[in-house]
Amino acid sequence: MSHFYMPWSYLVALKDYKSRARWHMTAPELQIELQQRLHRTKSGEPVLRYFDAATMISYQLPSRAQETTYCRQTTDLEILPDCDDILKFYPNYTHLPLEYLRVGKSGVGKRAGRGLFATRNIPSYATLGTEKGVHCFKFPPSTWSVLNSLVEWSDRNSDEFPFVKTEIDKLHTYANGYGTGAILMGEEHLTVESSILLFMNHGCNGTYNFADDDVRPFTETNAESLYTKDSSMAFINKAPPFSPVLERHLGKQLMYGDLTLREINEGEELLTDYLAFAGDPDDLMTDALELRKWCTGESIGEITAYEEK
Repeated sequence: MSHFYMPWSYLVALKDYKSRARWHMTAPELQIELQQRLHRTKSGEPVLRYFDAATMISYQLPSRAQETTYCRQTTDLEILPDCDDILKFYPNYTHLPLEYLRVGKSGVGKRAGRGLFATRNIPSYATLGTEKGVHCFKFPPSTWSVLNSLVEWSDRNSDEFPFVKTEIDKLHTYANGYGTGAILMGEEHLTVESSILLFMNHGCNGTYNFADDDVRPFTETNAESLYTKDSSMAFINKAPPFSPVLERHLGKQLMYGDLTLREINEGEELLTDYLAFAGDPDDLMTDALELRKWCTGESIGEITAYEEK
């Protein structure tokens, strides 16, 4: 008995974590895949019935009913923390507007560029400017991959098309210099703040005071002795079970979650942990070594280098 007239559900199994990038492709990308990979029928009839890119996109986003059913499994929020943190928007945190911050010359170093300073005392466990997060700029995995390919192409053809290289470098520097990397969608992608929060500088040797509250045992000074790619990938592969709440609010999770780790005094500079922005585990050690040079004054950041050209 097929139960064809009863509600159906689907289980999708992926080969590895990076497969999420293909799962989160856009509708145009999916339509191109369908056009390229499906063989035409001799009769001229459609190969697929009742299925196209738009249908596939609808599977990416769990329904509100699925979200509600998931959260009704138990009232123990420790078992399903997403139902409290994401849906109720971190009820245990203090949410403060951007008026608590101002932009000034960073005190991290002589050529550290701009930084953010507190205009008044800020309590611990406070978020800042979360209302602006919905306006962020996103570079999903496919977009970031294409942009990197364009950078390589423009480098090879800079003599013939110098103006093209100039324009591509502007966009790439903006995204890579101000963006925060992640692999939440399977492969590396970037998100750039649309507010002054993008000017927050790096706190060298673990001195940052604004970040997520996950404890990272390594900084740019000791990453070589404590970090291994295997340990990072093991952490990724131990990701929590599928959560329809998280999947429905991926965009929110890419911009929210950082908070003050202690009380910040008026006039004090807010610093974050740039190692948390690395995104791809393959690049984390390279980023750590580069940050070490920034902290010792041996080199400067990408934005400062671009502005000093």
